[in-house]
Amino acid sequence: MNNTMAFIGLGNRGFIYAKLAKESGRVRITALCDSNEKTLRGAAKELGVADENCFTGADAFFARGKLAETVAISTPDAVHHAQCIAALDAGYHVLLEKPAAVTEEECVDIARHAERLHKKVVVCHVLRYTDFYRKIKEIIDSGEIGEIVHISQSENVGWWHYTQSFVRGKWRNSDTSSPMILAKCCHDFDMINWLMGSRCTTVSSFGELGKFNREHAPAGSGEYCFECPLRKECLYSAIERSEEMPFTMNVPFGFDYSKESIRKFLENKENSYAKCVYRSDNNVVDHQSTVMTFENGATATLNMHAFAQETYRRTIVVGTKGEIVGKFDDGAKKTVTVNIFAPVDKFKPRVYNFSEDTSGHGGGDGGLIAGYLDYVYSGVQSTDITGIDISVASHQMAFAAEKSRLGGGEPIEIIRP
Repeated sequence: MNNTMAFIGLGNRGFIYAKLAKESGRVRITALCDSNEKTLRGAAKELGVADENCFTGADAFFARGKLAETVAISTPDAVHHAQCIAALDAGYHVLLEKPAAVTEEECVDIARHAERLHKKVVVCHVLRYTDFYRKIKEIIDSGEIGEIVHISQSENVGWWHYTQSFVRGKWRNSDTSSPMILAKCCHDFDMINWLMGSRCTTVSSFGELGKFNREHAPAGSGEYCFECPLRKECLYSAIERSEEMPFTMNVPFGFDYSKESIRKFLENKENSYAKCVYRSDNNVVDHQSTVMTFENGATATLNMHAFAQETYRRTIVVGTKGEIVGKFDDGAKKTVTVNIFAPVDKFKPRVYNFSEDTSGHGGGDGGLIAGYLDYVYSGVQSTDITGIDISVASHQMAFAAEKSRLGGGEPIEIIRP
């Protein structure tokens, strides 16, 4: 059974991980599980998995006994905890899509369960596995910029990504998924935690759903984009701007993305992607700012908003001897600039350019799978592997941020579990 892997959840993230695992040539995929029959059969054909090892429910999957050495779970956020615990009890090591769970208590429970059963759980914080962020970490650890004073992280979600994923899509409502600060920004908290190299002590946060609500719906607009009389002038029309944002839609496996198919998909009133962005059932914030303090005396900020043309992250690390400025645009050129506080005749700004890598998360998806397979099958644990114990710390920061936001910005102390 060694060097075998199963996958539960074959949506965008799960299928990408499965393809990367297969393409690595290091594991054999032995079982698949997805609630959508068409998605399941399509993935099974492409990944070469026998029909008898394909399941439309997690209960049926686990009822068959252990089908691989390790399992990847990429299902809706709300079921991560239950499925991860079931996987650990069945004897699997687990690759778990972020967020690990939707409450702090569930995250801690997973970590304790894994430790008790001597099993490995790795959370998919893919940014750690990119050359871009590894370079920033390398520069910090070299001591070149001195002691860290402050880290500023910006998460510019992009209007098209926000409207499709967090207004119309699967993460639009925290009652059925998770808060925006957790669903989108647990990557950022993990980055801040990793780069800082010190424990977060307090978190304070402010934000709201300020614009994408019924209060801001234009007079005369309709409930659905395809029948709205204002769709030609609307900046966020799913119909008029469908070609700019189709990949963010939760479409069936094998969807052909032709204009005809997209139009038909968006003219179905039972489909949340057909809704007006001002008249959906979304409740997650469209902007949020968080301030953090750390044991080493440094501070950090995280600013997330939905109103950007480009989708990118900006990371600024301020030290006592210099600063690092990085811009990470998934699929486009990425740059890291180092400025040292020395006379200009002794130091010129140094710029690192990273390729326009169009693979997932700038190569982070592939790096994650390689690191996970090394960890599970070769016993090689890199310093940046995101085990569940490490992930709990950054998840705590996200939970504290949401608690603070709901409490009007009240500082929340981070207590070690």
